[in-house]
Amino acid sequence: MTNMARRYGRAPRGQRVIGSVPHGHWMTSTFIAGLRCDGIIAPCLFDGAINGELFLAYVEQQLAPSLTPDDIVVADNLGSHKVAGVREAIEARGSTHPDIGRRSGIVPHQRHQRIARRKVHDEEVDQHDGQHRRRCPG
Repeated sequence: MTNMARRYGRAPRGQRVIGSVPHGHWMTSTFIAGLRCDGIIAPCLFDGAINGELFLAYVEQQLAPSLTPDDIVVADNLGSHKVAGVREAIEARGSTHPDIGRRSGIVPHQRHQRIARRKVHDEEVDQHDGQHRRRCPG
């Protein structure tokens, strides 16, 4: 049964309710693209869910060639974004790929070290972001 099937219906007394529902031949599509202040770059549509192999191929064949040396590439914590070769493909173009969102496994006595590193990292990102903001209209 699909979520689109009605659970209740009306019909004249003594007659069966007739209705139709779509059959579940659903397909998943994944859309990936880069976003700049002046538009979208390297758009790609995949049939099905994304995995590490497909994401690496996308980065190497479509995203990396469209990057400039001062670009920052930000990706979330999806497992396919962490496969070997993604960071290297981005950094080979002179772009940066900061580790944003890596919070797991912090031991309390290491917290002060992480905070100190994070401040330096945040200052670098803010400086780079400021350079991009000056170039972007709006």
